[in-house]
Amino acid sequence: MLQELKNNVDNSEYLVIALAANKIDLRSEVDAQKVLEYARDEGLLYAETSAKSGAGVGSMFEELARTAPDMVRRKEQAQQQRKDSRILNLLEVNDKNTLDNSGSNKKASCVGCG
Repeated sequence: MLQELKNNVDNSEYLVIALAANKIDLRSEVDAQKVLEYARDEGLLYAETSAKSGAGVGSMFEELARTAPDMVRRKEQAQQQRKDSRILNLLEVNDKNTLDNSGSNKKASCVGCG
């Protein structure tokens, strides 16, 4: 279901998803360690909440509000770095070709010098 959500959202790389463990005021029947591992493996924010008392709900939304702009900024920086890297690679190839061509021209012009 999570992958389906990611597949059906435009620009899913900017998608921030929070996993809320609700009813923390009750005895849990879920292995908390497995939930934490799942959230980490899937890149999800994780919060323990209680709809009854409101515990954790506000902090979960605050974390979402903090995380979203940071995620966008990091993704944009990574895109810019990839773009800069491609430009540098093209410049290096161009410089190499220029050096190769100028070197062969010198050899050709010096052949008749001697």
